[in-house]
Amino acid sequence: MKKILFSIILLLSINTISNAQAWDGKGDTKINVGYEFYSYYSVNAIDDTRNGVSTSIDYGIAENFSIGTGVNYNIKYENFYFNLRSDYHFQNLFELSSNFDVYAGADIGLNSYYSNTFDFGLHVGTRFMFTDVVGIYLEIGNRGNVGLSYNF
Repeated sequence: MKKILFSIILLLSINTISNAQAWDGKGDTKINVGYEFYSYYSVNAIDDTRNGVSTSIDYGIAENFSIGTGVNYNIKYENFYFNLRSDYHFQNLFELSSNFDVYAGADIGLNSYYSNTFDFGLHVGTRFMFTDVVGIYLEIGNRGNVGLSYNF
């Protein structure tokens, strides 16, 4: 009986993985929660290794475009970066698997480390969804983030 139950669970898991959507176009919503392993602030052009927490949310406004917002918290310097972001998703253009996405974008926001000055950044990222709800992501650019991605 245990073998039959395990087999059914395995088959359902494979089906869930194969149907996971890393990018679903207009109306798609993703929340990312991760670790910021470096940041490069354009305000003073200092490249400094920093440890922090990164969160963002993206909402699909068109087949290949999303907009969103994010907050990064730097543990070492105890500062925040609040931003607005926009991404172009290459999943359809490159005909990628439905559970894999590659995107590039820009963000602009307020950086509390430099007396609340405006800052901007560019990034490229990738996302892989294991299930319909949970996946992983990696972004590199002015900031480097890695973590979990949630589909809503």
